[in-house]
Amino acid sequence: MSQSKKMSMLEVACNQITGFLLAMATFEFIIEPLFDIEKTHGENFWMVCIFTATSMIRSYIWRRIFNREPPKPIYIPMHPNCVCSLSEWYEVDGEEIHVSQIEQRNEEERSQ
Repeated sequence: MSQSKKMSMLEVACNQITGFLLAMATFEFIIEPLFDIEKTHGENFWMVCIFTATSMIRSYIWRRIFNREPPKPIYIPMHPNCVCSLSEWYEVDGEEIHVSQIEQRNEEERSQ
């Protein structure tokens, strides 16, 4: 099941809002005191906004990439009873065989 673009954006937004609040609290109460950094609340807010915006864009892009439909295989008929894809394994008469076996099988049918 694929997620719609709207739902992807909603999920990313919820994730980012909670991440934003957690980042603000972490910076204010852990990072500043631990490293003796003095920034105003406004400066902290805008720094976290920039990181949150870039994180939101990154999360949305990755979400869309991973929710793509996988590409459909290309089928090429190579034998009357064969449905073949562009790979080394083919389905012939309901059985998967390797490409090296197809020529051998065709020779056997010609000799009969």
